[in-house]
Amino acid sequence: MTGQREHRARPIGADRERMLADLKRRYEAGASIRQLMQLTRRSYGCIHQRLTAAGVQLRPPGKDQRLTEGDPT
Repeated sequence: MTGQREHRARPIGADRERMLADLKRRYEAGASIRQLMQLTRRSYGCIHQRLTAAGVQLRPPGKDQRLTEGDPT
């Protein structure tokens, strides 16, 4: 089916908490929101909202990152 998005259920409960903790850990280790988008196949807005919900202080766009290439783990 061309042009249709794959439906991904929203994680709830313990699954949501694990996902938020993982996104937070990766972002704080230097991964960019765009790298997290590729990893999770979620939108920029989704990742941004979830990082905010996890209490992460977001970096300004375009700032130097601790990771410059490779896997954001």
